[in-house]
Amino acid sequence: EGKAEGSTSEEGDALENFMGPYIEKLRSTVIREARDSSDRPLEGMRICVNAGNGAGGFFATEVLAVLGAKIHDSLHLEPDGTFPNHPANPEDSAHVDATISAMANGAEVGVMLDTDVDRCGLVDGTSTPPAPVNKNRLVALCATIALDASPKGTGTVVTDSVTSRQVTQYIDSELGGTHDRYKMGYRNVIDRAAENPKAVLAIETSGHSAWADNRYVDDGCYTAAKILGRLALERRVRKQPKMGPLDLLGGKLGEPEESIKVRMTVQGGLRAVPRAALVVEGALRRRCATDDKWRMEEVNHDGLRCAVELPGGASKGWLIVRSSLHEPIVSVQTEADAVGGTAVICGKMLDEMREE
Repeated sequence: EGKAEGSTSEEGDALENFMGPYIEKLRSTVIREARDSSDRPLEGMRICVNAGNGAGGFFATEVLAVLGAKIHDSLHLEPDGTFPNHPANPEDSAHVDATISAMANGAEVGVMLDTDVDRCGLVDGTSTPPAPVNKNRLVALCATIALDASPKGTGTVVTDSVTSRQVTQYIDSELGGTHDRYKMGYRNVIDRAAENPKAVLAIETSGHSAWADNRYVDDGCYTAAKILGRLALERRVRKQPKMGPLDLLGGKLGEPEESIKVRMTVQGGLRAVPRAALVVEGALRRRCATDDKWRMEEVNHDGLRCAVELPGGASKGWLIVRSSLHEPIVSVQTEADAVGGTAVICGKMLDEMREE
């Protein structure tokens, strides 16, 4: 009884011995963040968990419901390795859209988990329309919570290389921390943070996140537990029972108007990627050398990134060139503060590449 079908008694005991303490840790994390002396700090909060038929369904039934949350809007909680509904990927539009649809009857927060629950994303159901809380928003939200526990000016948040410039402004200026924009790859980000005694958080825009107070374990459920606990606290302290996750940012995170990523397939396979990257990087270097509106950024741990002042001088943007380690791909990603800005930036890059 209580054992997975086809498993031995020893395997079932090992699973129970692992999951029991893990579930208790997640519950304790919510309670600690909520600073609530009761054992039901999420009482009445409507939370929709979309586990995507991965391994995270227990987070709704064994963690959130036990702490008082209403989880009846949740979906795809049963593990199914064929993933019959949509990819279990918080970045995937199908996962986001399915979560938002399931929240239509009044769920206040959506929690999206990937297959093995090391990534998460959220949806703020109190916004009109419901707003995804992933990528830059998730980075800023987690940084808010992580840095709040550190003396001002002493905490470092390590991220991947494609966070927006507004994330840097938010972490450095609004939160008083230090943003260390490093490399893509969650292992790179985590290792970088683990080597820095002032680091409090390692997080990728993909939703991978690892906290210093959790020994840098890459755990999406832990991140969701931290955020939900903090939301419960702020609702109680501010006497605003309808606050959503984005309200925790206080309206202080600026966001780009446009963001695009172009993935260019390299003929010749992986062997040809370094040479192709040099061509694109060369075009970027030439633009920076001949156009005073384009400035190579000082920090370039991963690919080449430059800041761009858009025509008129009122708006800014940036562009990064990166080569993939695993696919024959060179990518160009760009953001702009003004509508049409990414087209201007990409157009200038194309001009340079045509001259190659």
